[in-house]
Formats: sequence, C-alpha cells, structure tokens
Amino acid sequence: MSGLPEAAGIKRLYWLSVPLLIGVLPLFFIDLDRWIGAVPPEVHALGHVAFFGVLALVLMALPPLRRRQFAQRAVLVLLIILVVGSAVEVAQGFLGRSPSLRDVALNLVGAMAAVSLFARPGVQRRVFVGLAGTLLVAMLAAPALDLADRAVARAQFPTLAEFDTPLEHRRWSNGQPSETIARAGSRSLRIELAPGSWPSFGTHMQRSFGDWSGYGYLELSLFNPDDEPLRLGLSIRDREHFRTGRSYRNRYATRMELDWGWNDVRIPVAEIRDGPEERPLDLDQIAELAIFALDLERPRVVFLDRVRLVE
Repeated sequence: MSGLPEAAGIKRLYWLSVPLLIGVLPLFFIDLDRWIGAVPPEVHALGHVAFFGVLALVLMALPPLRRRQFAQRAVLVLLIILVVGSAVEVAQGFLGRSPSLRDVALNLVGAMAAVSLFARPGVQRRVFVGLAGTLLVAMLAAPALDLADRAVARAQFPTLAEFDTPLEHRRWSNGQPSETIARAGSRSLRIELAPGSWPSFGTHMQRSFGDWSGYGYLELSLFNPDDEPLRLGLSIRDREHFRTGRSYRNRYATRMELDWGWNDVRIPVAEIRDGPEERPLDLDQIAELAIFALDLERPRVVFLDRVRLVE
C-alpha cells in the first residue's frame, strides 16, 4: 500500500476515526436548526465532505490494501459511500429533514479525496488526486466564499447589509446585487417576488446577526419600482423559535405597505424583543430575518438596501 503508513498508521486511524464516525452519525438524523438555530449551509457542506471522507479512509484501509487491489477497492468503497449516503438522505425524509442530491454528491467528493491518498505514486495518483481536487474545489467553492463573507459580516456589524462588498448578497437566500438602484453606496439587492397566496417566497438573511440588545432601532430601506403599492411581511426569529416548533406566535412579525420609490423602515428593537406572544425574543441569539410578499397576483420586484442597527 502506498500513501498512508502500514499497520501502525492504520491502527491509529481506526482508534481515532471509528469513535468519531459513530459519534457524528446521529447528527445526520437530528434537526439541528430546531436546537441551535439556522445552521450555516457551509457547515452542512464541510460536514458531509469530512464525515464521508473519513469513512472512506477507514474502508480503504480495512483490510490492509495491496497495490494491485487499489482499483477494485476504490470502486467498492465509492459504491458503499453512494449507497450509505443515499440511505441517509432517504431516512432524513422520514424524520422531518429534506433529502438532498447535492449532499450525496458532497459525500462522494469527500470519499474521492480520501481514496486518492491510496493511489500508487505516478500517473495513477496524479489522475485520482487531480480528479478529487477538481471536484473538491468545485463543490466547496461556494461554502468557502460564504465563510469569507462571514468574517466580513462580523467586521461590519451593526451594519447587517449594504451590498457594496462583492460577496454581501450571499448573506441572503434570494436576490442579486443591482447597481441601477441604491439607497446608500453603489448597490442594492434586487429581489424577485413570485405570485401566490400568502405568504409568497421572498428572501431571508442567513448570517451577520450579532447581539442586538445594545441598539435602539432596526433600519432598512426598500425600493418599490411600481406605482402600485406592495405589501410585504417581515419576520425575525431567534434560536428558541427553531427549538420550539417554529410557531408563528413565537417570533416577531410585522407587515409593511410600500409606496413607489424608497421606503425607509424603522422598527424599535424593544418591539422586536417583545414580538413573541409567550416570551421575549432573545436579542443575542437572532437566527433569521425574513422578508416575504403578501398575496401577490403577479410577479413583482423589490430592492433592499442599508439594513443596520442604530442606537
């Protein structure tokens, strides 16, 4: 076997990896969003790659691998990863979580990276390492960009979004940067709203929350390009909201009616804190800020800019 050490290294691999795999596996069947708030998507991606990469390492090393067996073992391990990963996704569908083909692909990328470590030096290793590296970069490029913007978001707080940095629009689940309309700086977020019964999908902020308790107001600016008024809803949820069943009464919610042009919205943080009917919102554990349309009869567009907390 080339790549990893022989017997001593394999034993250490098992002593370290097997307990880790057993301990982490249940997390695939637990709704983490319910317990700790919205889990960043990049954490999901890295978790899938890491877990199934380690699992593939264990499978490749058991029993010790001879050089001529590499191709057969590699195919067998990748098939096992495919079957196990698919079974995990199917099981999640019965446990309140959403199955994802992308997660299955991430599993295979992690496994491919692990398998490449066992390839024979020379052409075989270069092919496997090159293929695994290309797939790894392709699948993890988006999570890596999100992690980079997370650092920028922490530095910008208490500004939550102004859309002037290159990656800032990635903090929102829907919308693209626009340079044609801006309230502050050079860009805003253009959000397309599809018609449908209340509530229609809009966008929600996925990071850059911080501790809101030391601020007086949440401010945001929304531009309605149509003469017809636009009715929107705004919802703010903390981690406790996700842990306790995501009840509508267990979050802050308000409605807005936008006239043509810029509409500057100013909401007291105290009002947000007291929004849930049964308890105060935890301002140090904000997990999501959502903007959505109300009863649209036709497609609409709204522009969002300058989301920030002020004293």
